Amino acid sequence: MERSFWSELWVARGAIWNGALVTAEVSLWTIVMGTVLGALLGLVLAYGWRPARLLARLYVDVWRGIPVLVLILFLYYGLAL
Repeated sequence: MERSFWSELWVARGAIWNGALVTAEVSLWTIVMGTVLGALLGLVLAYGWRPARLLARLYVDVWRGIPVLVLILFLYYGLAL
């Protein structure tokens, strides 16, 4: 008997639910950490001591200058090494 998509989906509902929860948790932590890091870097750029401002500017410019696709491919292939 051939199983339909919906029956396979029903069988895998636990794994799909767990994957959705992990995705939501990782997304939440990423948003929180990115917000905190961005706020700290923004404060350093606006009010920091000159060497700290230069380091923060270098960090921001390097990360903003790298295309997102390159970062994704590096995370996928580079970290596997």
